[in-house]
Formats: sequence, structure tokens, C-alpha cells
Amino acid sequence: MTGSAANEEEESCLTVLHVNPKYILKKARDRVKSDLGVICVNLEAPSMPRDSDSGNAGGVLLPFPPILAAADPAHRKPKKPVLTHFLSLPLHHAPGLQTSLDILTNDISTRFPSLSIPSGAIRPAQAAHLTLGVMSLTSAEMVERAVELLKSTDMEALLREVTTIDRAELPDSKAPMPFRVSLQGLATMGSPKKASVLYTLPHDPTNRLLLFADALRKCFVEEGLIQDQNRELKLHVTLLNTVYAKGRRKNKGRQITLDVQDIVQEFGQRVFVKEVEINRVAICLMGAKDKDGIKGGAGYEEVFEKTL
Repeated sequence: MTGSAANEEEESCLTVLHVNPKYILKKARDRVKSDLGVICVNLEAPSMPRDSDSGNAGGVLLPFPPILAAADPAHRKPKKPVLTHFLSLPLHHAPGLQTSLDILTNDISTRFPSLSIPSGAIRPAQAAHLTLGVMSLTSAEMVERAVELLKSTDMEALLREVTTIDRAELPDSKAPMPFRVSLQGLATMGSPKKASVLYTLPHDPTNRLLLFADALRKCFVEEGLIQDQNRELKLHVTLLNTVYAKGRRKNKGRQITLDVQDIVQEFGQRVFVKEVEINRVAICLMGAKDKDGIKGGAGYEEVFEKTL
């Protein structure tokens, strides 16, 4: 391309005279950071051979890349909302859950002594819950909207609706609430080789819990109250989360990961609670409160709860 043609395109193109994409990206970022008003960036590599057709240094004229457009304030991604509350099904009342967690911790240290579980990473039973969705309720009015929505929702009608729409042959589909589930199995978020979260799963023999939870979540999504609206609901009870580990500061604030492949294989079928009744829905504040030196030992503060 001739120099005059390049001038005509300079408002919408990026002149690149280097063949290494990583070099282009790095240099373009450096230029944009130094001057956010710059839209077109010229990168030169004098040592490159000239193009035989145009007589210019070897290179191409590329469309303006999205990463540079993001430097324009008008195109910057909006900041993520501050998460303040979450909608949940509390499980801190699950019988024997804390004992099961203590046994698991002891079994891990005995069976796998080389694996060091950071202090504070094991979540206390008092903080146990099933999350239906996270919310950014940054004003009293927004909190009131969420509370009023939960107050006005007919839970039994919602359950009847979803079990009818599903059309599946649900065993005991006419059984009333509350739900009765067991907590069993172990799984990780992401690869078990580099895990930061270890959780157990609710097992519902009637298959109604997930249908109900998803329908209730959608009520809040439709009102614009729940964030991550497109995320698929995955009911789980977190047993370990290294974000709460006390040694995280020594790791320069980075998330601590653990290789728990052997733990999942060894204890993956363990039953932590044989039966627990899910009988409430609650709107809780983010951040479990500490108690007696135990991280999250006091559980989450409930703004409002509704009995099923």
C-alpha cells in the first residue's frame, strides 16, 4: 500500500510493520497507555526487508484492533458491580455437618500428610448454604425490592408450575415442601490438579430441588436483581475455599491452589449428611462473620428469610 493510501485510512487502521503479533500487541498497548487519545498506532521495524511491489518496508495495513478501541473511554468496559448480597437455601442446620467436616479434615491429614490444607480454607458448617444467585443491592431501595419479591413469591405454586412444565416423570412429584436431600460426593471448580474450591453436592431423590431453585432464581433475574444472569445454576455446598486461607497474603494475594486429585478419588463418594431438610430461602449479606477465631464461624447475616 502506498503512503497516500495509508494516510487516507489512518483514522480507522493500524499501520503495522512487524510480523510478530505478540510484538504488535505489546507495542500497541504501550502506545495506548502513554496516550489514551491515540487511535492509530504506527509500529516500525527498520531491519525488515522492503516490499518489492510497493517499495515500502515489509508490512501490512490492518483493521483497527478491538483491544485498542477499548482505550477510548467511550468503549471501555463498565466496572463490575460490587456484590453485596446473595439469594440462598441455608444449610447450617444440617445435622452432623460440622462433625463430617472435622472427620474429612482429619482423614486428609492422615491419609495425605504431604498435602497441607491452609488454615481457614475449610469452611465451617455454620456458613453452609446453596447459592441461587449473587446480587448488587447498593441502596436501601434495591434491598427492599429484593425482600418484597421474596415475600410475594408463592413457593408452592412455583414448585407446582416447574414440575408440570418439566413433563418428566418425577418420582413423588406431588410431595409437598420442604425438600429432603443428602449431601454427598466431592468435586472441584476447575481442574482438581489446581483446585481452589472443593464442594459436595445435594442429592434429591425426587429431582425437584434444582427445578425449584432455578425457577426461583429466574424470578430475581427477570427483575434485574441477580448478576451473572446467563450462568447455569449449579447447586453445591462449598467445603473448602482457599480464598479464605490465612496464608494468602504471603502468596502476594494470589489464589492458592491445591492438588486434590487423590482426595477426590479417595473420598469422592463420601456421604457428609444422610438427610437434611431444606425449609427456608434467605437473602444474605456477603461475607460470613467470624466467631471465636473461626473464619466464617458465625455464618452469614440474613437480611430476610422465608419459610417454605
